[in-house]
Amino acid sequence: QIQLPNIIDIYPHLNGMVNWESINPALRFPDITLPKKRLIIGVPTAQRQNASYLVPSLEQLFKNARAEDLKKMRIIVMIADLNGTSSNFVQHTLKTLKEHFMDYFNSGLLQVLVPPAEWYPDISLIPPNLNDTAERMYWRTKQNLDFAYLMIYSARMGELYLQLEDDIEVAQDYTQVYLCRCHI
Repeated sequence: QIQLPNIIDIYPHLNGMVNWESINPALRFPDITLPKKRLIIGVPTAQRQNASYLVPSLEQLFKNARAEDLKKMRIIVMIADLNGTSSNFVQHTLKTLKEHFMDYFNSGLLQVLVPPAEWYPDISLIPPNLNDTAERMYWRTKQNLDFAYLMIYSARMGELYLQLEDDIEVAQDYTQVYLCRCHI
C-alpha cells in the first residue's frame, strides 16, 4: 500500500507546532468565511526593489473578466513577507488595495492574506544547489514556500485554481477559458 506524504513530510519545520491553527493566515482581509467559488485565482506578491505592478494587474483581472464570470470566481492576493503583518510592505500593500478595491473586498471577489511567520523555516540554513548563489537560493526557496502556502490555503476555496504572477498583462475575456461549460 502506498503511503502518501503529508504536510509534515514536505515541511518538517512545522512538526514542532503545538497548535495547527498557527498555519492559518496571520492576516486575512476581509476576515470572514466566504462561500466556495468555481475559480480561485491566486496572486502572490512580494516586495520588489523598484516598483509594484499589483494594482494594474488586479485592475486588468477585474476589467477583462466577463461580468457573469466575476460571480463564479475569487482572487486571493497573498502578501509574502517574512516579517509578517508588522512589515511596512504588508501594511502599505493592504492600505493601497483597500483604497483601490474596497468594492471587490465587500463583494467577496477579492481577499488578501499574509502567511504566519511559522510557515517559513530558517531559509538561510538551506545550502545552495544547482550552482545558484546563496541569494538566488534564498529567493527560490522562499518563492516555493509562498506558492505552496497560497495553494494550500486556496484548495478549500474553489474547484479550479489558477496561479498568476503579480505583474501580468491580462487578455480580454480570459475567464471564458477557465469557466466555460465545455468538457475537455
